[in-house]
Amino acid sequence: MNDLEVILQEIVAEIDLSSPDFIGDGFLDSFALMSLIGALEQSYHISIFDEEVEIQDYRSLESIKNLLRKKGVKI
Repeated sequence: MNDLEVILQEIVAEIDLSSPDFIGDGFLDSFALMSLIGALEQSYHISIFDEEVEIQDYRSLESIKNLLRKKGVKI
């Protein structure tokens, strides 16, 4: 299990990491999303500004990885 998967499971213990839509499937609500953003910022030493938050960037494991890559994180 990689760091991103651990972060997601710490925020939402019952998350199905293979889900194609964490939000639509009810794993990430607004509170969990804010916690996830904070954890990503802290763990990967990046900044995600409010105006940059796009829901589609948090729908799946792959979309979050793509966001991190855009931020310069090697995944």
